[in-house]
Amino acid sequence: MYEAMAVLREVLPRNSHLLIDAGNTGATACHLLPCPDEGSFVTALGMGGMGWAVAGTVGAALGGPDQDPRLTVAVVGDGARLMTGSEINTIVAYQLPVVLVVLNNGSHGMCITRQALFFDTRFEAVEYPQVDAVMFARGLAGKKGISAARATTAEELRELFIRFAADKRPAVIDVPVVKDELPPFAPFRS
Repeated sequence: MYEAMAVLREVLPRNSHLLIDAGNTGATACHLLPCPDEGSFVTALGMGGMGWAVAGTVGAALGGPDQDPRLTVAVVGDGARLMTGSEINTIVAYQLPVVLVVLNNGSHGMCITRQALFFDTRFEAVEYPQVDAVMFARGLAGKKGISAARATTAEELRELFIRFAADKRPAVIDVPVVKDELPPFAPFRS
């Protein structure tokens, strides 16, 4: 997650919308990504609202009545994306300039972190078969299609993001990450 955030920090366009979902991905992104200059940074605080960011990209990308659609980037975990995610179909239908970056560890990472720290590593209902975010997106895209690819290195993520952001059309980047990487979140570090 840290390596992915370093890449995104470098390549996020100045005037883009940045939406951050809940979970370990969200905690890491909130600590390591800045608000884009001339853009916006939105996250759900409080109860976490897991899964809101994919749907949120639709409204953010559309903008107001006198605005052109603006590049919108959502950083989500695979668990959050699985909470909703079918909004990819709407993103494609309207050909919105949205790039979803899915940090994929086949689990609800924040729940694993809490269960490891507070329940003696007794994991209950937090792991699942890893879902291929590229195939998921393509399945929802229909005939209009979507740019979708997996990035297994920082350089691949950089190249894909730059290309997909420049295309200004729907895109998904699936980034496999490890389950046990802790976010830079003080309660989990002590």
